[in-house]
Amino acid sequence: MAVAGVVNLLDLDTVVLGGTYAPLARWLVPPVTAEVSRRVLAAAWSPVTVRPAVLGGDAAAVGAAGSVVRRIIARPTAWLTRAG
Repeated sequence: MAVAGVVNLLDLDTVVLGGTYAPLARWLVPPVTAEVSRRVLAAAWSPVTVRPAVLGGDAAAVGAAGSVVRRIIARPTAWLTRAG
């Protein structure tokens, strides 16, 4: 119900199950898809895709590391002045 509410509010076309839900996707995708199809107002015209995160449970850590690397590449000298 909560996922359908967020989809209705933000008009999303894809729901990605990440974190601790990614390994459970095999069991979660069918019931979540059914519930979203039943509760999302525009689902009949614009179906919502429910899928697991490609990176599985490590998606947040990989994203955070990527964010740091992008900042270092953008301004390498800014990291030289940081202490400890």
